[in-house]
Amino acid sequence: HWPDASKTQPCRSVVCLYGCDADADLLEPFYDSELWELIRQRADTVLLEVWGGSTTGDHLNGRRLTLATPEDYSQLSLKTLRMLRWCSRQLRMKQLIKIDLTCLNYQGQQRIEPAAVATWLEGRLDSPLEGSHHYDGLLHHSRPSHDNLQQWGQRKGVTVEPAAVFGRDDCIPGFFSGKAYALSRPLLHYIAGYGTAMAHEHVQHLNGAEDLMVGRMAERFEATQTQSGRSS
Repeated sequence: HWPDASKTQPCRSVVCLYGCDADADLLEPFYDSELWELIRQRADTVLLEVWGGSTTGDHLNGRRLTLATPEDYSQLSLKTLRMLRWCSRQLRMKQLIKIDLTCLNYQGQQRIEPAAVATWLEGRLDSPLEGSHHYDGLLHHSRPSHDNLQQWGQRKGVTVEPAAVFGRDDCIPGFFSGKAYALSRPLLHYIAGYGTAMAHEHVQHLNGAEDLMVGRMAERFEATQTQSGRSS
């Protein structure tokens, strides 16, 4: 699977570079960036380019993983679930790191500096998630609200219904931005195994918000870990 023979399996880290045809022009800048250099030089780290749009099932060609999900922004929760499910079944690793191609030139509500992504990535590659540390990322939305989600939907030009997911008064869990986050192997397995209903819920009510889905699943996973510890 890996064109670079120096890459070994099992590996410590799998980096999933999340892209689509609309962002294909960013591939060349990525392979000229410090991010790729950090990944390329490590024998214990491999890269997958993750695209959607396959009509013949999930398939890996070189380092390009093409998933059988529509290449549609509103379907990203399903794309992420399928990516995590494929990786949990096919690869052995300590952690999975997701990086969005658009972080190379993102200038939204909060500008993301490529140097900051590189610093975060280097630290994460040096110290994979383990023990009780299962979820990490570059930018944390610590206190999201219904208004935040509504404003996000307005910027995207879509209607979202957070009350249909969280109720009108329930708290929304914090989550890391989809531009760059990391999951431990246990959390990866948990989302791959139990995330289907939530992924569809986010398509129906939240325009496929995949990073919030991952944050919600991480919160549920931590709750099961705490309950399991009490039971033992």
